[in-house]
Amino acid sequence: MTPFRHRLGGLLGTIFLLTLATIAAQPRKDVARKDLEAALHVGKTVVLVVAPATKRAADDESYGDWADALNDFSAHAGAGADVRIFQLTPLRLSQLLVAPRIKHEFAVLFLRDTEHALVYDGQVVERKVYDLGLAYAKGRPDEKLQSSYGLQEKTTRFK
Repeated sequence: MTPFRHRLGGLLGTIFLLTLATIAAQPRKDVARKDLEAALHVGKTVVLVVAPATKRAADDESYGDWADALNDFSAHAGAGADVRIFQLTPLRLSQLLVAPRIKHEFAVLFLRDTEHALVYDGQVVERKVYDLGLAYAKGRPDEKLQSSYGLQEKTTRFK
């Protein structure tokens, strides 16, 4: 990755997180279970992006790659009327869900319904992971490829 692209990815990631923080500062402060269930009920594809509340150092290349991939995904899939992307901290995820548990401070959960999710535990830096997750959530899973990219189907249990 070129230094310019790395810096641009970090900058876009920062802007994305600041935008989410601004939205979170509005009256609807936290993602509520009812928001997730309502989106699923009306047929939306729900993607939960788990990331810590504090920004990592701008020179962290993995963070820049993660931010770049997330921005690309949210610009394309998030612009669609059928996809809702929610960002949560690991703490907020644990307050909403009993399962699945995540091992890292970054993760992505693609909810097919209130009981099933495809989980990537870590920072997603490849567009293919997002494509496989969306296919799963829309009922077109590719189990062989999902596994090869580190995605695992897990049972979802809300608190």
